[in-house]
Amino acid sequence: MEKDEERLRRKQASADRIFYYGIFVFTLICAPFYYGAIKINIFVNERAPEGYRFPKIIDLSWCIVAAIGFSVMQLVLDKISRPFFWHICKEK
Repeated sequence: MEKDEERLRRKQASADRIFYYGIFVFTLICAPFYYGAIKINIFVNERAPEGYRFPKIIDLSWCIVAAIGFSVMQLVLDKISRPFFWHICKEK
């Protein structure tokens, strides 16, 4: 019994190590892209025509509101339609 627990503990430690190495490599791969995106954003904002408003992160508020609205609609429709179609479903 103790051997199984020890083996499981070693496997978990190995999996944790692999996961952390994967996160590290993923960060190393993504960092240049994030840096490039920030540099492009600064470049565009500095050279934008007068009166041009470059989109900001706050402009995504409509997307966030729509996502929340659609999620609520999905939950409500699921609660309403499930009892309505329950008798038709063959896999009860």
